[in-house]
Amino acid sequence: MKVIQENDIIAVIIYTSLAFVLMTVLLIMFYYFSKKKIVQHELEKKDLIINHQREMLHSVILTQEEERKRIAQDLHDDISSKLNIVSLNSHLLTTPNLSEKELSEITLNIINLTAKALENSRRIAHDLLPRCLKNLVYRRLLKNCASNSRRPKGSISILQMTLFLIISKKICTCRFSGFCKS
Repeated sequence: MKVIQENDIIAVIIYTSLAFVLMTVLLIMFYYFSKKKIVQHELEKKDLIINHQREMLHSVILTQEEERKRIAQDLHDDISSKLNIVSLNSHLLTTPNLSEKELSEITLNIINLTAKALENSRRIAHDLLPRCLKNLVYRRLLKNCASNSRRPKGSISILQMTLFLIISKKICTCRFSGFCKS
């Protein structure tokens, strides 16, 4: 009976060891496959991010190209045509035997076309300015003025700052156009 018990004990130890080895192998396989699935999920996530960035870049490039086409068309249609007419009128000034009336008409035409070309170039340049940047500067300036509620004597109020901005914009417009039309 003692021999059977020893054989039973040895069998139990062997089966227990095999069970532990089998559980260890199963645990390692579970860890390996779960890790593989997690890595695959992260790769899919990164692929989605890369695809999104690629689409964003593509849309930015398309937008830039459309904007360049619009600017080129504005420059060609507005400014180039007017500058060509100014050039032709300038060459007319060199013709001999022009009367004072013809000379003044050509000069006035050159001045008007130049003013229109300047106006159009200013409009194109103004259209190119980012609106959010311009608004951000004004907002930050007004916010800084408003945050200084306890301002010392002689400091500038919000109304004064707003009037200053309006007047300075009007002065810049008059200076660039050459004519001050109020």
